[in-house]
Amino acid sequence: MTQLITLPRLVGFRLTGFQPIFRQDISMSLGNGPNVILGGNGLGKTTIMQAIVFGLTGGAEDAIEEEKGLRWNHSYFRGRLNATQLGAASIEVDFALGKTEFTVRRGLNGSDVIGFRAGRSKRWIEDKERAQDAFSQALQEVGGYQTTRDFAFLVHRLLYLPETRRLLAWDTNAQVRIFMMLNQDASRETWFNNQRARLKQMDSRKRHIHVALGKARDHLTTLMEFEEQVPDEEETHTMTAIAPPPDITTLVAELRRAANESFEAAELVQTARRNLNDLSIEVESLHEKVETVEASLISSFLSEQEKESSLALYKLLENGVCPACGTVNLELRATAEKNAREHSCLLCGSKIPQGTNQELATLRSQLSEKVKAQRVLEDTLAIAEARLSALRANEDELQQKVTSVRLQQPVLAVTEPNLPETTKAQLLAQQDELQKQEADLEAQIYRLQNQLRREFERFRTQVADRRAHLGELYTQYATSFLGLKCELAETEEHDRLLSLSRFVPKFNDSAREDPETCSEAQRFFLDIAFRMALIDLSSDFSGQPSTFICETPETALDMSYVDNVVEMFRRFSEGGHTLLLSANIQLNGIAGKVLSSVPKRERKNRVLNLLEIGQLSQVHNAALPKLRAAVRQTLG
Repeated sequence: MTQLITLPRLVGFRLTGFQPIFRQDISMSLGNGPNVILGGNGLGKTTIMQAIVFGLTGGAEDAIEEEKGLRWNHSYFRGRLNATQLGAASIEVDFALGKTEFTVRRGLNGSDVIGFRAGRSKRWIEDKERAQDAFSQALQEVGGYQTTRDFAFLVHRLLYLPETRRLLAWDTNAQVRIFMMLNQDASRETWFNNQRARLKQMDSRKRHIHVALGKARDHLTTLMEFEEQVPDEEETHTMTAIAPPPDITTLVAELRRAANESFEAAELVQTARRNLNDLSIEVESLHEKVETVEASLISSFLSEQEKESSLALYKLLENGVCPACGTVNLELRATAEKNAREHSCLLCGSKIPQGTNQELATLRSQLSEKVKAQRVLEDTLAIAEARLSALRANEDELQQKVTSVRLQQPVLAVTEPNLPETTKAQLLAQQDELQKQEADLEAQIYRLQNQLRREFERFRTQVADRRAHLGELYTQYATSFLGLKCELAETEEHDRLLSLSRFVPKFNDSAREDPETCSEAQRFFLDIAFRMALIDLSSDFSGQPSTFICETPETALDMSYVDNVVEMFRRFSEGGHTLLLSANIQLNGIAGKVLSSVPKRERKNRVLNLLEIGQLSQVHNAALPKLRAAVRQTLG
């Protein structure tokens, strides 16, 4: 059975060598519930949050972030540190997957893992390749992740809400991928995502072919207008075709071999399943025969005993009546019952010779052999299924490569008359070829669209109960914020290639299908409610809490909603989750209200005060007494 994903829970972090930004190295242990990075503008709150996420994931590359402008990696920190200090700077993040704690370390000269350890008492793995392998292995074996990219995607798009306000609440693509990942026992998320990418490539290829076909028709029309003036042998319109890259033949051959291997492996799996099914039926039948013969023997034995025994012995077994004096003796009956079970004399316990029932012995021997064979077949089937799964994954990967290469080839292109010549017949042939390619791609696109629709509907049906539970969790959070009932509605986003359902907020009897139908504060905090509901849903699956990381929430918050937001965060914290917020230093700000649920003696440990470690500007120094007073108020 597929292991469900366990979302990470932050335990602590350390930033070393960030002195141009901070006056000292930074470390912080995080407790369950609220934790706050507190500071004024420009003191490094965002840098710390980004560093934590970078330490966990290595940044947001193209496999994680669709929008180029929102991608970032280690170079994000280069403009904030001196070039001479980059080599010494590092980020360590302690996190837990369930009950198991890990630490990952990254430097700023690249995005790779440079150190890893399992448990604080264990030794560091500091060889880069071994550290990366250990990190990946921990994510897969303990966290249930298929790849490190899946882990990074969930951290960036679900657990972390940056100040750029990259919303999840109306993002269909991110929602579908996240919900499939969290329900990977019922989904084929990797296959689904790859096929959607393939669908886009095919559509792009078809549009390029359509443009080339239009050019070919225009040139053919021009050529036919002047065919009486120019002899056939002097026609001078050109169409060139780019030959396939040399490796496409090798890839296709590899794909063909992989497909044959998958087919043969599937045949072996089917054969093993049929054999196991037939053998299981035989085993069940033998079990029934053995039970029938045993029951018959017992019945026959009891009947013979009744015939051969006197009434007195029968009374001894049934009622405990002594055959000598006629009194009831329960100890004597217990002894007689024990002797009867051991096929001995009821009174003295002497063994009564028993003949072996040949039919029963034969059946038991047959059953033993069949059960052994059944176990061997079960092992064989498990190995065959694992091999088939690996072969199909390899086949899918090769198919993706072949498709990618084919779709990246330039289509036939009509060029200028001064390039190599082509005749009208050749131009017509090229036009026919383009029409065939376009029709073939249309058919492939249509088949793939239907296949993806069926797969998505199958997935939605299979997780119907979980979707309903997600709606219940969301209603609790969103209603806490809005102060009126807010539900999670499923609506279809109309897309030219593939329309999929998505989750949007619904309140005042209206599903808010566009972000613009909500105010800025509503958008931001309803998105937080959605993320928290998804985290809770995952926690219900795994039985383990997680973490939500959110930058400066009060900037989008109307003062009248502060208590509602605090209630939303309190509900999340009560689930055992860790909440990490960045906040500006303010009197009566959200940080103090969120921390009010933490005992006073613990609050100082829950706050990273950047007034103490940040590089203060003249503005900060001028307002330092007021800022410190606000910090004291925040800490209660």
